[in-house]
Amino acid sequence: MFNKNEIMKRIVSYIYVYTLRNGKSPTISEIATHIGITTEECIKEIINEMLKKNYINEKLELTTDGRKLIKVGLIGGVFDILHKGHIFTLRRAREKVDVLVAVIARNTTVKKFKGREAIMDEKDRREIIDSIKYVDLAILGDEQDFMKPVKLIKPDVIFLGYDQELPPSTSGKIPQDKIIRLSEYIDNIKTSGIINKIKRLKL
Repeated sequence: MFNKNEIMKRIVSYIYVYTLRNGKSPTISEIATHIGITTEECIKEIINEMLKKNYINEKLELTTDGRKLIKVGLIGGVFDILHKGHIFTLRRAREKVDVLVAVIARNTTVKKFKGREAIMDEKDRREIIDSIKYVDLAILGDEQDFMKPVKLIKPDVIFLGYDQELPPSTSGKIPQDKIIRLSEYIDNIKTSGIINKIKRLKL
């Protein structure tokens, strides 16, 4: 026996992520496949109830009421040379929300703020992070406007790692009560340390 309210919340999460990824709403068939409901009558009954509750509209788009059912988190980073510190941070962030969207720094952004070229291309970094189970969706950031992905995602919370700061251009644009700092770290593992070790070993 399934919990109808929990199923509706899962459907809302799926529609939210699917729409961001594809620029359109999923079909009822896609929703049913994702949720694992094979009985056509069951999925139609749930969809009809969601329509009555004004969680979605006839086009299967989320309404304001529907969006309120889930807590969405945003986490940004370079994610160059993925290590267990990254995984730990992503897992901690995902534990606090229903949906976690990762914004991947562009190659030009890495050069500007890190003073070095990215080891891995932005598209490869995005694909790797997108495949991690703690991340529901990974997208590339904007080269000019750091607020653009924030406006697109409309997160309920924004996560910062223990050594991260928001870009200066976002100052005053993000309420402090939306920011959650994940202060834990593991064994002082940092990408810069890995790069330095590689240089010392001359690999």
